[in-house]
Amino acid sequence: MKKSTILFSLFATGILSGSVFATAPSAFSDVPQHHWAYAAVQKLVDEGLVEGYTDKNFQDDRPISRYEFAIITVRAQQKIDSVSITDKQTINKLSNEFSNELNLVDARDARIKKIESKTKIYVGGETRFRYFGDDVHTQGVSGGKSVKGSDHFDFRQRIYVKGDIDNQFSFLGRVTASGKLGDADKGNSGNTVTLDLFNVMGKKLWGFDSIVLGRMGYNYFGNGLIGKPAQADGIGLTKTVGKLQFKGWTGDILTDSDLGTGSGDSGNANQLTSAQMTYTVNKNLALTGGYYWADINGTAQGNGMGSVNILGPSTSQTVFSGSNGWLASATASIGKYTLLVDYISTHLDDAIGISNTPKAWAVQFGKMSGKVKKFYNASDLVDHEQAGSSGWAIGYHVSDPGATPNNMGGFDTVTVAYANQPYSTFSHATDNTRAWYFAYQYVPRKNILLSLDYAKFWINKRQYTNLTDDALDDCWSARLQFFF
Repeated sequence: MKKSTILFSLFATGILSGSVFATAPSAFSDVPQHHWAYAAVQKLVDEGLVEGYTDKNFQDDRPISRYEFAIITVRAQQKIDSVSITDKQTINKLSNEFSNELNLVDARDARIKKIESKTKIYVGGETRFRYFGDDVHTQGVSGGKSVKGSDHFDFRQRIYVKGDIDNQFSFLGRVTASGKLGDADKGNSGNTVTLDLFNVMGKKLWGFDSIVLGRMGYNYFGNGLIGKPAQADGIGLTKTVGKLQFKGWTGDILTDSDLGTGSGDSGNANQLTSAQMTYTVNKNLALTGGYYWADINGTAQGNGMGSVNILGPSTSQTVFSGSNGWLASATASIGKYTLLVDYISTHLDDAIGISNTPKAWAVQFGKMSGKVKKFYNASDLVDHEQAGSSGWAIGYHVSDPGATPNNMGGFDTVTVAYANQPYSTFSHATDNTRAWYFAYQYVPRKNILLSLDYAKFWINKRQYTNLTDDALDDCWSARLQFFF
């Protein structure tokens, strides 16, 4: 029996690597080469209790120290409840042999846990490269244009910090920079950093499971037909009782351009408030009902570039002053597949020129193994930490003019087109449109994510536009993301 076999097995699984060797006291003597403990550990390795590759060789035949054997014994002890009586006896015998060293291991682990309890701060991030395009069908009618040239390529860099303030409070902050590839010497492409997330969460406060205060993603309403991935400033509440879960949110969505001038709409909070209740019928089905109120107006312009995706007068006109509406939503698991459905019925206040009762709905079906199951791209289809995993989705969504509050359409900014043009599928993807979309994601290695998607858009209510047919854009993208 070769000691090198044990050594390689333990190095391959990290049992003797890194911090273990770094903290092993050099004063500990080596275990003699013919000690019974070598054969005992080899037996545990062969049975998979100490994982490794026993058919390989490690080129160092040095003896193992008593401290290192204690580390091995700790790993075996962690599986003692599921082993045979013979293996329990072997592990107990190892524990007795190296009891003094095990006490030192326990003391070291206690020190590490004490340090970790004071320094639970995590720094991570994401680097994204993307290649995208669209084919605009309104070029001759409204002056739209397709993405071209170097505009097909862009990047995004995110860095976030999160951690625990104490046992009840935690914090999260994220900065983001983005721009076009090859455009570093022009303006502020990639040089402008945005603080798009910063919030503090408290657990078990005032009868709620959690309370989040600050800048966050608005993911509190259904499966994401109304939603915003970041930069929603407000407060969110959650409470679960049995099979019922309550979620509530209120906050500011849009910047007031007249703030501080005392004119125009200065003082308008542009506030959104929502409340919803989810009932988990069983492990395969959850149903949600909710209501929202939005103090956010809708505007129309003569070039079709207002906040509502319609043709307005020559100057900007307010076509409704606010909105409110109800939501019905369902999440269903069908074997390894997931079905998501949202339906929203809205009432517009002081509507001019459009229906004051617009509707919107969306459905998505696919293979989703991610931690959170929402409409793509509100959440990924896979977990980027699971190497080899893949997922796909096919979806369809329809929205009337004004059915979702301005800047809160869940599919807005997901597809990429020039924003400053009539009926843009970048800024108006969830207003007066209907679209099919297809998505595929694959994790070739842990923390590397490949995504491919395609969407085909039509105008939904053409009578509110100057278009001669329903076709809008065909949009597609390929992106590669690295998480750290």
